[in-house]
Amino acid sequence: MITFLFTLIAATASAAPGGFDVYADRGRLHRLEGASGTEVALNYRRSDDGGSTWTTPVRVDGGRFAYRFGAGDARIMAEGDTLYALWSRSGTGPYNSGPLAVARSTDSGRSWQPAASPSDEASFGRRFPALAISSGVLHAVWLDRATNSKVLTSHTADGARAWSSPVTLDPDVCECCWNTALAVGDGAVYALYRGKNPRDMDSVVSRDGGKTWSKPATAGAFGWGFSGCPHVGGALASTARGIYALVWTGKDGNAGLYVFASQDGRTWKSPAKLGGAGAKHADLTSSGSRIAAAWDDGGEIWGAVSDNEKTWSKPRRLSGENGEASHPRVAASGEGFRVFWEEKDRLADAMLGLQATR
Repeated sequence: MITFLFTLIAATASAAPGGFDVYADRGRLHRLEGASGTEVALNYRRSDDGGSTWTTPVRVDGGRFAYRFGAGDARIMAEGDTLYALWSRSGTGPYNSGPLAVARSTDSGRSWQPAASPSDEASFGRRFPALAISSGVLHAVWLDRATNSKVLTSHTADGARAWSSPVTLDPDVCECCWNTALAVGDGAVYALYRGKNPRDMDSVVSRDGGKTWSKPATAGAFGWGFSGCPHVGGALASTARGIYALVWTGKDGNAGLYVFASQDGRTWKSPAKLGGAGAKHADLTSSGSRIAAAWDDGGEIWGAVSDNEKTWSKPRRLSGENGEASHPRVAASGEGFRVFWEEKDRLADAMLGLQATR
């Protein structure tokens, strides 16, 4: 039996963006930030000490403002000294969303240059982009609202100078939930998104670096019939044991968060429920053999850790008691995980350290 010993370091805060994304790579933390409202300027910060200190903000967007910055509206990805940011610009789509924009840095985020977009320049509704990278190949996944809502993907192997022709992964999906992508070293690429009828989470996988894709498979077949907009996506992580999908359902009697495991990204099993019926807006990541999840529930942020898909530590509250914390992101940091979240008008975080004993 494994017991997890947590070290909860007091949360810190920074001047609060309206949205953020965070990514861990090779001991560094990378953060993309934007203010609330529309026509949002995007800034980048880096931490080389696990999130204790951060560099001075650097402008990313080059005047190509984001249409807004909430959960899943903009993404950052890193591989060594090369970084990418992907977001939706203003246009004529839902909430004034438009085409996708990309920026690239080759000097660890000190400077940023515009790069080619994976989508066309049409101004209507390219939303909720996701990024994944492996061995220099960058993959983008996004929603296209030009007609009905469909999920598309494209990839680039030349530093976002040119992208492959977009491929439709699913022609009819939920219109308002963020997407997730994950690339692993064997050429496999996974995407997770919310289906439409029913509104369960669906997954697709490519075994050839994004050239061809499987048909959609359900990650958590709850059969949730719902005609509205949940505004809740999922998350993906991997270890040597397999792939993990963190999904949320609002179905009566099953509402809440679940982690499913898979060997192939097609067949999902061993569901583990995290938190109670109010658990929502979650993220998942891995470090070595361990996976960590964070979520909000009633305005509080909670976290838990596992070294297999079945046994999880007792959830720990990470935020204070003001009841205004939401939308956490979790990133590997040193021997543990650092969790970031939105709280009132600021961005807060806490370190979730651990040591496994038998």
